[in-house]
Amino acid sequence: MKRMLLTLLLLLTLAGAAQAQEAARSLTVTGSGTATGVPDMALVHLGVQTSDGDVLAAFNRSNQITADIVEALLALGIERKDIRTSGLSLYQDRPYDPFSDVEDGTIIYWAQNSLEVTLRDIDLVGQALGASVQAGANSIERLSYGLSDPSALETQARERAVADARNRAEQLAALTGSQLGRVFSIHESGGGFNVRAERFEFAAMADSGGAATVEAGQLSVGVQLQITWELE
Repeated sequence: MKRMLLTLLLLLTLAGAAQAQEAARSLTVTGSGTATGVPDMALVHLGVQTSDGDVLAAFNRSNQITADIVEALLALGIERKDIRTSGLSLYQDRPYDPFSDVEDGTIIYWAQNSLEVTLRDIDLVGQALGASVQAGANSIERLSYGLSDPSALETQARERAVADARNRAEQLAALTGSQLGRVFSIHESGGGFNVRAERFEFAAMADSGGAATVEAGQLSVGVQLQITWELE
């Protein structure tokens, strides 16, 4: 038993020494790659907030306007499955007299409905925003863009990250009089979207039908790879 333990200890020591030697003959470099493309979908968060001295009046009005917004979106060809209620709130407010800093005795009820709308046709973004405001929406919380299938951009960014890492590694190896051997390990991070050149503002909305002026810009997908090479 003692001999077996000594043998096992010797093997572990030799394995550790081999790993240390391998680490001493390796080079780890981080490479970055990005790829850009035009978004083909958008996500809009919008809604309506109403107030009234009567709680039911505030609540019912908010619900009615929300229903009008949904109908306006459906009329544009947006599917009902792409319209989701993302928030619903009802609360009361007791205003203060600005001079005496005490409650003035009135109660105001606030009702708010929020919708999350997925737009799979990027050309409908401006129309959808305009139609929603005309239907009564008075809150647009966020507008973001995306890709229905980002895999092509991710592949392109990954290829560029590998090329960047190899270029750096070859330069460092040459400076130290070495050459790159086999790859020991690869670790990937990133892959998120970065929207560039996005502009969002309201254009004049005529009663006959207006649209918000929006520019989707481009989406940038970034990938980082940490690659470890053997040095020969």
